[in-house]
Amino acid sequence: MNSTTPNTLILSGSNRDASHSLALATHVQQQLSARAQRSVLVDLRHLDLPFHDPINHHAPQDSGDQRVRDFARLAIGAAAYVWITPIYHGSLSGMLKNALDNLNIPIMSNKPVLLMAN
Repeated sequence: MNSTTPNTLILSGSNRDASHSLALATHVQQQLSARAQRSVLVDLRHLDLPFHDPINHHAPQDSGDQRVRDFARLAIGAAAYVWITPIYHGSLSGMLKNALDNLNIPIMSNKPVLLMAN
């Protein structure tokens, strides 16, 4: 892993400005930084990922959409994930679900995931 590759990829899945999810994501990133751990925080509001296209399912890193390619490559480089979401209708946000749909199982295999909801 090179110095620009995150140890942890933090995804904030709220579509609201000044959300509690983003505040929690920022706190998690600060705690990791205080422990000399690299991380990247992605506020999914600003990523503007398209709806998942099943044609990209087997290799999202080769998608025809640059946003999907960049996101997949960032996820591939992470050793762990923190997914933070508000609770909508008893589940995670559609924004976070779509981001995860734009990845695939091999990208996330054998990597720990911390799911935080508020």
